[in-house]
Amino acid sequence: MLSKPFEKSARVWVGLGFPSQLNTVADAYQFASDSCGNSPEQKAAVRACKAALVGDVDSETARGIFVAFAHL
Repeated sequence: MLSKPFEKSARVWVGLGFPSQLNTVADAYQFASDSCGNSPEQKAAVRACKAALVGDVDSETARGIFVAFAHL
């Protein structure tokens, strides 16, 4: 599995509101997997990132689904 880069990094807020840039599908997968909760959006983000890592979907599709999860 190769980590696919995003065309534009995804910004998330961690800890006490510190910004973090996620530049690859692997970064997004790690963030979504490590996040607390079990929402349908989180599950979709993990599935999309996994699919992108194996080449079933492109990285920008996975990014879009991840961003929808991250902005909740």
